[in-house]
Amino acid sequence: MLSDARPNSTATRFESDLEDLAAAFVDKFGLKFNKEKPNLSSPLLRWLDFRQRHVDPYPRPVVLSDKFPVANLPDETQKGLQQLIERFEQGADVNPYQGRGLIRKNDTSGEAKHARTDLLFADWGILHFHLTTKPIRPGRFFSEPDDYLAFCLVGGNGVAFLDVLPHPEKLGFANVDLFDTMARNWPEFMDKFKIRGQLLQSGAPLTTVQVSEFREAGVGAFYNFNGTLFRSPGGGVTSASTPRRLTLACDQISALVRTLATLVDDPVGQFRTHSAVTAVANPEFRLGIGSSGLCVVEAISKTDFLLPKAASNTELSWMQRLNNEFAPPWAAEALCPPADLQGNA
Repeated sequence: MLSDARPNSTATRFESDLEDLAAAFVDKFGLKFNKEKPNLSSPLLRWLDFRQRHVDPYPRPVVLSDKFPVANLPDETQKGLQQLIERFEQGADVNPYQGRGLIRKNDTSGEAKHARTDLLFADWGILHFHLTTKPIRPGRFFSEPDDYLAFCLVGGNGVAFLDVLPHPEKLGFANVDLFDTMARNWPEFMDKFKIRGQLLQSGAPLTTVQVSEFREAGVGAFYNFNGTLFRSPGGGVTSASTPRRLTLACDQISALVRTLATLVDDPVGQFRTHSAVTAVANPEFRLGIGSSGLCVVEAISKTDFLLPKAASNTELSWMQRLNNEFAPPWAAEALCPPADLQGNA
């Protein structure tokens, strides 16, 4: 990421702090981060890939596609499906059912392009969950793997279950039937991804093999459903086979941090006119983490300014967006438990 910040400026320090804090999150959550590709070895990139795939734990209503009820599911799989639905509806943590790829398999900095992220999620925005009824053993993050997976669209205001399928090999995660199910059942959601106008011919629909090959090569594609072309609902992949929306998220967060630095530098703003800060001859502002999320720290007076947390069912301010997208409560509390918070501003 390029920066136009001056050397030793508040913006420069904040951008450096952002990478350091992202590295602390990567370490805290045990994310695979081998740094095999120098141009993809930003801790911020690795952290945000995990953050975008992590499902925040709050209640969501569930809707089912026309694939349900799924015929001939084993009894235990049916029970696992019902338990997963209930976990979404109750706001319980569903991330242990995503599988080990969330932490241990994918690595944005890795040499192997096909393993840098969850390509199904990057391309179509679809997550998959293991339908096991076995309890998670103490000290383990992940559930036991299962023979069946539920494929879901997880949004801020609901969860759409597309299908339940036997656990596929790699090619199965590019199954074009999943895209067709999504387009057929939720046309209003898909409408914003339509290719408008007459500049492109629809052509034949892509096959599962083609979709898989395009993803691994980092080639973007349009998807044909009933003669209509759609762009990738998940944002698609870059030429490095990383999520395109991940690149955008990194740029957006960096821009918000620079905006925050400008606000901190304002001589009549809330940061420099705080009583504890005015007593310091040359205040030094840095970014930090408290149990409620991101904060600005004046290092000499040890004064913390906590950024506002996101509030449900409201439009977020830019500070709330920055806080929620980089340091949501579940992440901040893991890195800095409430008892450790020393903020007083």
